[in-house]
Amino acid sequence: ELTNRAELAARFATLSDREVEVMRLIVEGKLNKQIADQLGIAMRTVEVHRSRVLAKMGARNIADLARMT
Repeated sequence: ELTNRAELAARFATLSDREVEVMRLIVEGKLNKQIADQLGIAMRTVEVHRSRVLAKMGARNIADLARMT
């Protein structure tokens, strides 16, 4: 459990500030379009951030990501 928590913290530390913002909104259940509107960025940019967050955090899907947070 503790190493798992340390591992998650290490993965989280690799995220950029924008990726953290996008991750929080994803976990809240917001759609890509809603996130794009809220952050004032293109929907395609949200999609790129979303895929990078999943890859960096080692999550297979949003449910995995939600369990990690």
